[in-house]
Amino acid sequence: MALTVGVQSSQFQLGHGRAVFSVHGPYDRALRAEVLDADDRTVAEAQPIGDGLIQWDGRDSQGRLVHPGVYYMQIVEEPYLWDGAIVVQP
Repeated sequence: MALTVGVQSSQFQLGHGRAVFSVHGPYDRALRAEVLDADDRTVAEAQPIGDGLIQWDGRDSQGRLVHPGVYYMQIVEEPYLWDGAIVVQP
């Protein structure tokens, strides 16, 4: 059985929303979920919010709002990897 990820919201206005993903699959440890920018640099770690849900609020690892644009959520549970786009609107 593979890791499956459902997208509940992947587009939001900066400072007024969040991206939320639901994760299902054969994982038995905490998932690693990172948010990457267009240059493949880690911006932040997404936070679990319970029952297989992961969120990102549009802030970097220092708590600052990011610039509007396209970011990528990467969810890893070896040997599974999933990634998808997040659009942060101005």
